[in-house]
Amino acid sequence: MDFTAKVERNAGYEYLNIYVELLGKKSAKDVERKIHEQLYSTDQDYKMLSDLFGYNPVRAKLLPTGVFAKYLQDRKGAYPKVCRIDMNEEDFCKLMSLAKTG
Repeated sequence: MDFTAKVERNAGYEYLNIYVELLGKKSAKDVERKIHEQLYSTDQDYKMLSDLFGYNPVRAKLLPTGVFAKYLQDRKGAYPKVCRIDMNEEDFCKLMSLAKTG
């Protein structure tokens, strides 16, 4: 499993959008629910904010298998890696472009 995460706004709400490539068969809703449950049970600040605002701030966006490997093929350096949190916009757009082309 590979992923990157970005905080994004939609209709006045902030969401932690997790762009994830899964190895198994799961729906985006299943992934969102599991991440939310884990954070809710282990992180008091997350629990407090979730309760206060009354919504699940986690959104999962499933990406096609192999998209992160394609993304890393073009990366320069001795050890290319995926930026997990708040990937810069240029790299994020490249990743999304690769995801659209499959």
